[in-house]
Amino acid sequence: SMWKIEENNHLVLVKGINAKKRNTKNEGDNKGRKFQINDDGTISPKCNSSLCLGASLPVRASFPTCEKGTLRLVQRSSLQAVRLTAPVASNLKSGQTTSLNLMGSGTYVGPKWNQPREAWAQWSYIDLGIGHPNPNEAMQVRYDGDFICWTDVHGEYVFDISMWKIEENNHLVLVKGINAKKRNTKNEGDNKGRKFQINDDGTISPKCN
Repeated sequence: SMWKIEENNHLVLVKGINAKKRNTKNEGDNKGRKFQINDDGTISPKCNSSLCLGASLPVRASFPTCEKGTLRLVQRSSLQAVRLTAPVASNLKSGQTTSLNLMGSGTYVGPKWNQPREAWAQWSYIDLGIGHPNPNEAMQVRYDGDFICWTDVHGEYVFDISMWKIEENNHLVLVKGINAKKRNTKNEGDNKGRKFQINDDGTISPKCN
C-alpha cells in the first residue's frame, strides 16, 4: 500500500481508472506491484527480497464485536431509529461511562470488527455495529457534550459519520487520527461528522443536522 516497502505495511488489490486507466502495469506506476516467488515458498516484492508476505493476525479487542447489524443514520420518526434506554441516556448526559444499551431485547451498539483498519495512513477506524454481547462485556463509552468516546487497547476513538456524508442510510464508524492526523480526532477542522446530541426521546443525532 502507498508503495511503502517496509515491514508491517499492508497489501491491496488495485487498478488504474480515469487518467490512470492504462497505468496498472506501467513501469512508472508499479514500484510496489512486482513480486517474485522464492524457493522457500514465500512471496517477496522484487524491489526488496528481504521482505515477504506475512499474515497479520487479529488483535483481540477488549470487548466482543457486534456483527448483527450496522449503525446507520435514519429519520428520527423511522421505525428503524434506535433509542437508548432511559438510564443509559441519563448516564451519557451526566458524563458517566456506560454501555449503549438500546430499548428492547438486550441489543447494544459496539465495534463491528475486533481489528482497526487504516485510511490514507491518517485515520484508524472500525465500523459500528449492533448486536447482543454479554451485557457485562458490552462496549463502554462516555459523552463529553460533543463527542461519544470509546477507549480500548487501540487507544481513544470517537463516533464518526462515515466520510461526513450527513445523509440517510450512511453508516457510522469509530475513528481516531494517526500519524499526521494524530492530534486531529477532536480538532474543529476534522469533526463535522463527530459531534452528537442525546435527544429526549433516547435517540442520538448529529449536531450538524
